[in-house]
Amino acid sequence: MSQAILFLWSSTTLDLPRYKLCLTTGVGGSIEHQITAFGGERAVPFQQAIPQSAAFSVVVSNYLQENTTQNFLALLNVSTIEEAQNASSEAVIMANALQVGGAAYGTFAYGPVVDGVFAPATPGQLFSRGQFAQNVSVMVGHNTHEAPSFTLPIIQTDNELRAWARLVFPGISDPIVDYLVETLYPAVYDGSYPYSSPIDRIIRVVNDAAFVCNTNYMNKAFKNQTWAYEFQVPPALHGMDVSYTFYMGQGTNLSAGLIAPVAEAMQGYITNFAKNGNPNGPGLPFFPIQGANATMLGINATYIEPQTDDTSNSRCAWWQKALYY
Repeated sequence: MSQAILFLWSSTTLDLPRYKLCLTTGVGGSIEHQITAFGGERAVPFQQAIPQSAAFSVVVSNYLQENTTQNFLALLNVSTIEEAQNASSEAVIMANALQVGGAAYGTFAYGPVVDGVFAPATPGQLFSRGQFAQNVSVMVGHNTHEAPSFTLPIIQTDNELRAWARLVFPGISDPIVDYLVETLYPAVYDGSYPYSSPIDRIIRVVNDAAFVCNTNYMNKAFKNQTWAYEFQVPPALHGMDVSYTFYMGQGTNLSAGLIAPVAEAMQGYITNFAKNGNPNGPGLPFFPIQGANATMLGINATYIEPQTDDTSNSRCAWWQKALYY
């Protein structure tokens, strides 16, 4: 049994020896796809998984998949995939850059697709149906403010939010758009919803849909027998936990946003989980299992302590149904 760590950055079919741990940083959605690959009918090549910031933009529509392909071929000035394979690297890179650069704000044109084979459905749907590899231990993390860098900042009104939803989710029906805008994320800024302004509202939509609700799907799928944490060190944006995950012992550097004791604690949890399937160990604040009360570990600049996991909410339950496709 290999004790190595597999670092995974993309949603690809793996044909590898069995690894002790699969760790993703920034693109934990790739781990989701590995755990749900083939509807759980095949074993995964790892025993433990640490999806960090599980994010992806899944493409379900066959029309959209084909349209993306044809747009790429047109940018490359070829007609077939075979011709594209024979094009120069420089031309392919340029066509790719043009297509990604022209994608909707916060999106990248490409993403994992529901192909009916490797990805029979969206990971959220597969988790809800029990179609995933269940002999894996999971420690899942997200950052407090994942979405600002991926959020179109000019969205202010209900109609602008509707237009955004139709752009990001091609084929979404009018009743679903109305529910999203009027019921799930209404323009109410009195503190009764988890946002206080129009920009906070759209950030919350993106944060839920593309990032943090994915952690909730995994927690529920594994019957809350998971370890969940939130990286809260300000400003806790997407990717800011990477220097903590790969801390090299250089000490605290506040100008670089790095607090050494927090990094050492995070690495302690990761190492213990890789070795034993449990992040707890000597010298570390207690890391509770998710459990029926939806408990997570808050990892902040000044404290590390158990808290209520705010991804356990009705919004995430709605997103998991994937009604927008």
